[in-house]
Amino acid sequence: MAKKLLGIDIGTGCIKLVDGEHCVVLDTPDNVFDGDTFIAYDGMSEVIRDALKENGIRTKKCAIVLPDNEIYFNKITMPFMTEKQLRVNLPYEFTNVVGNDSDSYLYDYALIRYITDASGSPKDMELLVAACTKKLIDKYSEMCKKAGLKLVKALPRRLAISSILTEKHGDIALVELGYNHTRIDMYHDGMYDTGRSIDVGVSHLLDIVSEVLFCDKHIALSYLKNNKDDVVHHAKMQDSYDYIATEIMRAINFYTYENRENTLESLFFYGGGYHIEPLVQSIRDAVSLNVSPISSDEDVMNALVAYGACEE
Repeated sequence: MAKKLLGIDIGTGCIKLVDGEHCVVLDTPDNVFDGDTFIAYDGMSEVIRDALKENGIRTKKCAIVLPDNEIYFNKITMPFMTEKQLRVNLPYEFTNVVGNDSDSYLYDYALIRYITDASGSPKDMELLVAACTKKLIDKYSEMCKKAGLKLVKALPRRLAISSILTEKHGDIALVELGYNHTRIDMYHDGMYDTGRSIDVGVSHLLDIVSEVLFCDKHIALSYLKNNKDDVVHHAKMQDSYDYIATEIMRAINFYTYENRENTLESLFFYGGGYHIEPLVQSIRDAVSLNVSPISSDEDVMNALVAYGACEE
């Protein structure tokens, strides 16, 4: 079995730390994010260092999940070439976004498949490609160092997920019921294909709980988890469930329309909102798919991406 890294996924709602023995989920402190942009590197070093000590985590090598808004990520097709040639040509695929500043970025790729000609020889390559600034990696590396860790891997969320979908064949839909967003990602044979994000998530539901039960948003989280006064079935909550479910349905319908030969039959969900049963039921009612949690393990449901990152 591969040795585990410490997978670190810093979200707007929760911080997830996962290695081979531990899964720690912490509420993200206030003022750590400016919108969706992570800003509190020094403060996060202390949070992580304290969590490692309190939970007896001794794993020192770590992998960071890079936020979607901090990286450029795309699916492309390129002519077949050697790895050395690909490394030279990859920066040119990002010219339209990095401009003349290409030397300030790091680039990486994951091979999806080779496209062959009539003779069976590789003609083209389908790739997932990513780029981020060297400065961003330096910030995360210093943050980890201050927490007593060594950063050895940084990867996009969608590639972290791919590492735990190796046994999922054909097309599947994966929905994250997240804090600020609901993300719909489509995977084929375990590799990311396409996706979209909805700017409505658990945070929006907490605003409704706060309004309905006249409480602070932090208290609203507890009320939501414990379904105080049956708040999960309030009409305003149902309106939001229906909106989320409808947007998921639209994303699914667009994917199936664009990919007429798809094998899509299942939608798996995860994330902090997975326990809100009326929300899950609204999704079931909206899509013509088998809808189920990605795992029966509560830790995996809460920290799926960090689990994907922790494989060395």
